[in-house]
Amino acid sequence: AQKPEQVAAMSEELTASSEKTSASIRQITSSMQEVRVGSEKQTSSIEEVESHIPTISSKMTEVVTSGTGVSEKAFQASAISEKGSTTIQDATEKMAVT
Repeated sequence: AQKPEQVAAMSEELTASSEKTSASIRQITSSMQEVRVGSEKQTSSIEEVESHIPTISSKMTEVVTSGTGVSEKAFQASAISEKGSTTIQDATEKMAVT
């Protein structure tokens, strides 16, 4: 049989251990809440970025379309310039002949 002092000592140890366990559980619970809040923020950020993707895609299409238009206009300007140069050259040659 155990002495009353031993029982009291074991009871104190069990109480201290129980208090440590409770503190650990509170810390774990707090950490889990922080993780939950962080996850919610990440999800919100991802959703916000995701909502902008169609606009970004549309703007990129506009840039490509605009670039194509600019290229076409530059080609047309080059053709007009060549035609003008040829006309001036022909006129100069005719003036030299006369």
